[in-house]
Amino acid sequence: MHGICALCKDETNLKESHLIPKFVGKWLKRTSATGYLRDIKNINKRQQDIFKEYLLCHNCEILFSGWEKLFSEQIFLPSLDKKQYISSYSEWLSKFCASLSWRTLIYIKRQNNDFNDESEYF
Repeated sequence: MHGICALCKDETNLKESHLIPKFVGKWLKRTSATGYLRDIKNINKRQQDIFKEYLLCHNCEILFSGWEKLFSEQIFLPSLDKKQYISSYSEWLSKFCASLSWRTLIYIKRQNNDFNDESEYF
C-alpha cells in the first residue's frame, strides 16, 4: 500500500507492521489452549495473526525488526525456555522498548483521531 511512513514520513510503499511483535503472536498461538488466536471483538472468531496495519516503510520496518529479533533471542525466549532471567544487553533494549511504546501510541492516536487537543491525552 502506498502512503506516508509514520516514522520517517517518507511517501512510499508501506509494509504491514505488527503492533505487537510477531514472535509474541507465535508464542500466544503455540501456548493457547486451542492453538488459535481469537478476535478481540468476537471471541468466537479465530484469527490467523496478531493485529497489523500499514504503518512503516521497508527501511523503518527493518530498523524495528532488528531490535525485536535481539529481544526475542536474548531475553524473551531464554526466559521461557531455559528459565534464564539474567541477560546481557545494550542500548538496543531501550530502542526496542521505545519502538514498542511508539507503535502503541501511534495506534492509540489513530484510533482516537477525533481529538483536536492532544493535551487531552495527558
